[in-house]
Amino acid sequence: MQFAQYCTQYGKSHDMMAPFMANSRRNGLMFPEGYWYQHRPEQLTVEDYLAARWIAKPANLFDNDIPIMVSGAYLFTTAERAKDMKQKPVYVLGHSSSRGKPRSLTPTLAEVQAETGSSGKKTLEAAGITSADLSFENLYDGFALFHQFHVEGIGYRGMKFGDALDFYQTDISIEGKNPISPSGGNVGSGRSRFWMHTDCIQQIQGRAGARSLTGVKPEIGVSGGPMPMGGNFTIWSATPD
Repeated sequence: MQFAQYCTQYGKSHDMMAPFMANSRRNGLMFPEGYWYQHRPEQLTVEDYLAARWIAKPANLFDNDIPIMVSGAYLFTTAERAKDMKQKPVYVLGHSSSRGKPRSLTPTLAEVQAETGSSGKKTLEAAGITSADLSFENLYDGFALFHQFHVEGIGYRGMKFGDALDFYQTDISIEGKNPISPSGGNVGSGRSRFWMHTDCIQQIQGRAGARSLTGVKPEIGVSGGPMPMGGNFTIWSATPD
């Protein structure tokens, strides 16, 4: 419902999500642990996306991530201990949690934007950076129609509310200067909610393989979600400050 309001308010359309969806599947097909890589190595084309049946309009089949069985684990320690470990350490510059309370069961677009704007501001302040310092982003995308709320809320690449769908029409690939969701996220790798964190770590460590960013140097990334009205967000960095 918030996405429908979004399109009405800013004069956008569901079709404008197509480049983001194709890009996410492409990136997901380069994530060896992912569902699509392992079981259905099928590139999603713009035409596929536009022709997909509606599940709950304006969300179609591909806007809904695919449930899978998977687990992940991360090792956290002090910066002092991490410097001597086998893998290059990745530092947590800051993190935040958001728990917005809408007036009713379904939040309005205004409530979603107020909350994502607040959570984005808190996350950046916790890390002591601005959105201009972000090399890349891996914010929540499953459901896919939530992603633009998060990237606009944190102001990725200077985005304001209403800018994301136009941004998707530009070069958002891992080869470009403005990479979007290099992990492939949940829609590109299967619903786990941890692809985004893993990719941030691997990009900064230089272990992302075929997904490695080439248009920018991966020094600072952000991951997190899930819901626009509540989630947990982390800023990852190649250096401790």
